[in-house]
Amino acid sequence: MAFIDVLEKAGDSFEASYIKFLHQYKFRDKTLHFFFEGLDDQSFYANYLESTFPDNYEFNYYVCNGKDNVYSNYKNINWTVYNKNRVLFFTDKDLDDIIGVTNVKDENIFETQYYSIENYLVTAEVYGRFLREICYITESEVISKLKTEFINQLSSYSEKMTSISAWVVYCRKNNLPVNLSDIDISKIFSISKDFKIKRDISSGHNTPFEYICSVTKTNYYDLKEIKEISTALQGIIPAKNFIRGKYELWFLYAFCKNTIENTIPSLNEEIKKHNSTNRIKKTKCKVTISLKPENIIQITAPRARISKDISDFLNHNLNKITNA
Repeated sequence: MAFIDVLEKAGDSFEASYIKFLHQYKFRDKTLHFFFEGLDDQSFYANYLESTFPDNYEFNYYVCNGKDNVYSNYKNINWTVYNKNRVLFFTDKDLDDIIGVTNVKDENIFETQYYSIENYLVTAEVYGRFLREICYITESEVISKLKTEFINQLSSYSEKMTSISAWVVYCRKNNLPVNLSDIDISKIFSISKDFKIKRDISSGHNTPFEYICSVTKTNYYDLKEIKEISTALQGIIPAKNFIRGKYELWFLYAFCKNTIENTIPSLNEEIKKHNSTNRIKKTKCKVTISLKPENIIQITAPRARISKDISDFLNHNLNKITNA
């Protein structure tokens, strides 16, 4: 069978990325190899990788289609032959530490300190850069007020999400099969024009759990155990450690979307009035991109400052390579 036929047959399995790695690894050349769970992970880490490692290295990226496939690749590589510090693996923590799942640990495996990569993006700093660089808001006082509201409402949202996160932990802990992607957070919460997080009842369900059980087609609901888990989660700070990243990312998306749809037109009306009566004109705000749930990571990831855990991991492996 021709090599290309093997790749086509393998598809998205871990064997595909493994074969690709074996083909691209050069023992004498300056090549680096990065394994990710999915395309979003690649988008998230790419800027950090290419700003940390020297540009005279060749970068090779492998999307493994799942966490298990990332670890399968790690386990299949013969580490007596290949240089660990040139082959890095990136995985999400998920709820593993909370439900007692132990994964392989090594100096070339990075595991997020939060639930997943998306949690790193949901910060007032990233939102602030969105205001300046995407919305072209120039008034520092306006940005400061919006960031303060972001912080306050994120805290409220995190508190409201604790019981839902407890249900997720309950399902994972008891090995109850459920597809978390079936849950649309916008059917549970919404953000008002004045940026207040509130319950959304448009789905026709009286409670979040009624909606969740309906959309996931489950009846997993032990109230006593979920309450106990919820109480335990309240002691975990920050909540990013247990709130599913994609659920927290919804908050950032909804906040940014509300800014575009309501805040920008309001600000521009004020600017228009100001410019009509003042000699020194102010520049109107504008948004030149189309914000969608599908591109929120691509828009915000380049605007997130690298966190210490990621920086330490990359610099550790960089030092091992350059000082070898």
